[in-house]
Amino acid sequence: MLTSSLVFIVFILLILLIKEKLDGATALPVDGLQLAHDLRSPLLVLKSLLKDGEGFDGEKREMIKKLLNRMEEMTSLKKQTNSEHFKKDELTSLDIKSILNEIIAEKKIEFGGKNISWVLDIQTSNSTALAKDYPLKRIFSNILNNSVEAMSEKLKLELCLKSTKENELIIELTDNGKGLSQSQIEKVFERGYSTKEMGQGLGLYHARKEISKWGGEIEFSSIENKGTTIRIKLLVERPQSVLLEDEMIIRKGWELMAKKSDQALVTFSNSQKLLNQLDLFNKKTRFYLDEELGEKLRGRDIAKILYKKGFREIYLCSGYEKEYFKNIRFIKGVKSKEFPTC
Repeated sequence: MLTSSLVFIVFILLILLIKEKLDGATALPVDGLQLAHDLRSPLLVLKSLLKDGEGFDGEKREMIKKLLNRMEEMTSLKKQTNSEHFKKDELTSLDIKSILNEIIAEKKIEFGGKNISWVLDIQTSNSTALAKDYPLKRIFSNILNNSVEAMSEKLKLELCLKSTKENELIIELTDNGKGLSQSQIEKVFERGYSTKEMGQGLGLYHARKEISKWGGEIEFSSIENKGTTIRIKLLVERPQSVLLEDEMIIRKGWELMAKKSDQALVTFSNSQKLLNQLDLFNKKTRFYLDEELGEKLRGRDIAKILYKKGFREIYLCSGYEKEYFKNIRFIKGVKSKEFPTC
């Protein structure tokens, strides 16, 4: 039987390990404030378990194991800027339903003494989406923490999972807490902004930054004294094709044709947003780049950057003849702005 004394010893040893690793690291891949922010929830759950009797059943032992694993992930730092852990944390297809169940089980222990009603509503048979495992768990954990910390007497937390026809999975997290004013809502994604006295303002700022790299979106809505809803959109699969085009009517036309032909297409209106989301694409992704973008960089400039990143299926979209671009070795071809049929 795993006793609370034994868990306490493990807990102390783990803290010493964290201190040793942090003291020995010359450069961290994440800032120190974010690391401390992320460690908070696992530590609180372990403390709750330590108070709960001398013995632990199989479910609690499994929970302790998962928490220790999460803390090890957070602190697996090397003496170089990029640790192996963070290199391995790649964008992949995850079972979002399983992740939500895991986080809810953790939070039920962490906030066991509070009057909270938990509801998980699954409205789709396919609950997989593209994300990074540890960062996504961190995002869900921080959002639920914010809801609980802002609760009054009784809190209802509803987590809804549903899919759309646009190759997306939607996760909605709704509470009946205190809500925020309009002036507060306008600042929630700013770095350093927090409604809590001792808050660091890291959670939603990092959430939006991370989710956008996966090709997803996060939206925040709230009504003061009624509650808050956070809506996260994640892509179900990697896009087969990418269009970079500054004219909206052309982008919308391609999106419509892609939907009709059941192709996974994503469009961008500016090059910087595309370059910020390169983790979303594999090396077989086809890129269609408008040559005249209406910005400082042209399509051929973006093509060169993509080529250096290892992409090879790169096409310029232009009214010029192919001969005009014959000396550009880092593009595969030249296309018109009509939607490609193959």
